[in-house]
Amino acid sequence: MRISQRQLRQIIMQEMRKIKASNRHLMAEGSAGNPIRITPAYLNRLIKEEYELAMHQKRLAESRRRRLRAQRLAESKRRQLAAKRRRNNETIYYY
Repeated sequence: MRISQRQLRQIIMQEMRKIKASNRHLMAEGSAGNPIRITPAYLNRLIKEEYELAMHQKRLAESRRRRLRAQRLAESKRRQLAAKRRRNNETIYYY
């Protein structure tokens, strides 16, 4: 059987597409061709790391809230003292 040049090109292109597709599947984790295999210990470690990260973020947020609250309180006290000093320094004239 003779194969024409056009048919040969088509066959080669099909084979190249197959190879490219199979390489893509090999490189992709979690695909049907390359499923991820993990142990329960690895999964527990991932969960623990994510939990620790979430707790760290929560502590940072709480720390920021406390610091801002303290700054607002200090600013409020400073303003109250300044207002009190202004009231005490006012000169009162009697006629």
